[in-house]
Amino acid sequence: MTIAVTCAIVRGELQYGIVRLPDGPKRGKYTARVTQILRALHCLPVTEQASDRYAEIRRAVELAATPLDDNDLWIAATALSLGAILVTRDSDFSRITGLVIEDWSRPV
Repeated sequence: MTIAVTCAIVRGELQYGIVRLPDGPKRGKYTARVTQILRALHCLPVTEQASDRYAEIRRAVELAATPLDDNDLWIAATALSLGAILVTRDSDFSRITGLVIEDWSRPV
């Protein structure tokens, strides 16, 4: 059975996307959509296992000289610690060994 979840880091990124927009129709539309999505998903906290994976991933990208945004590292670490598929269209995640990615924005 597939269960769709998100993590606290993604939730924060989505909320940041809202608060940085000026008041207006675009912000209202984005707020409504994000609220709908977050209501449908269980939000997981950052766990000790994710923290351990974060350290490993951060060191690996450091050694490979292919840095990633810190929040992206946390998101990847959470997915890896859960054995989960990361749904994203951000190709930067493909640099993380062992991370399974699906891009739902492209037609199948």
